[in-house]
Amino acid sequence: MTRWSIAFPILSLFALSCAAQDVPPPPKPADDGPSLADTMKFIEEKLGSIGRVNYVAYTSNGNDRTDKFSFEHSNVRASVQGCRIDSHVWSGRDGEVFMDKDFGFPLKDVQEVVVQTREQELKEADSKAGHPEWRTLVEPPVFVISAEFKHGEVYFLLYDESLAHRIAKALVHAVE
Repeated sequence: MTRWSIAFPILSLFALSCAAQDVPPPPKPADDGPSLADTMKFIEEKLGSIGRVNYVAYTSNGNDRTDKFSFEHSNVRASVQGCRIDSHVWSGRDGEVFMDKDFGFPLKDVQEVVVQTREQELKEADSKAGHPEWRTLVEPPVFVISAEFKHGEVYFLLYDESLAHRIAKALVHAVE
């Protein structure tokens, strides 16, 4: 008898006994948090409850200036079916309206969500514009949630840093 004729029945018996054993199912994936519907509801409720944010910006850039700003997202709608956030954006400076329009964005276009102070955001913008020496103080402190896209971004301003981080986390969860 050849080695193969002896080894084949033994290997066959071994393979059959391995196949007959109960193999446990793969582990369930970890809980990925709330559903998309719950996340979108949270986003809609929290962004819709912020109201108008008013602040004063004191800028030192050789021509010191003080500007009073107001910013508000109203009629916030977070659509599960459309996977998008829509709202009406209103903003003004020193009593003059400079934005008053409906705006929306699909979550699939969001590339990054960032939370920072309004001061940090203004400093970065001034530096990018070639003026790193400019300084702006914002009173009271305001926090910015920035959802960044390939060709732009949308901002949500609020006074509560903790809430800003919670909303940003929910936005990232909805995007994923």
